[in-house]
Amino acid sequence: MNSEKAENIKRRIFAARIADYDEMAGCTCEEIDLLQTNIQLRLPSSYVDFLLAVGHGAGKLFLGSDWTYDYLYKITTFAKLLLQENGNPFYLPEQAFPFLIHQGYQFMFFMVSPDDPPIHYYIETERSEKIIYPSFSDFLYQSIELNKGEWNIPE
Repeated sequence: MNSEKAENIKRRIFAARIADYDEMAGCTCEEIDLLQTNIQLRLPSSYVDFLLAVGHGAGKLFLGSDWTYDYLYKITTFAKLLLQENGNPFYLPEQAFPFLIHQGYQFMFFMVSPDDPPIHYYIETERSEKIIYPSFSDFLYQSIELNKGEWNIPE
């Protein structure tokens, strides 16, 4: 776990005016270890650095979406329910980790390998998922620097 990378994430969020430092709350190493134990997966280092930086919140980052530590245990269940409600257009692989759900009708996930995995996206109006960012870092930094804390679906 790289605290220098976590600090860099915080600096970028602050510089983009998404959150002040006192609005950013990271996860502890113990919380991340507990999460990994409970989900029985080893999370990619790029995502772990993100959790260390702001896993409990960061001002306006991803406002309107559920993504913080307290939701991480529920997002997989919600994602599977959404897929079930939509006739199971595909099934989440065992190595998939849904990390963000937006208003109950769309979610993002990654495979736990490699260390900076591509971001997959599903919305209930589609019959399949698609890769929308080549890496978690790319998703995060574009969301911070280009979209001022909002994620979007690239064309």
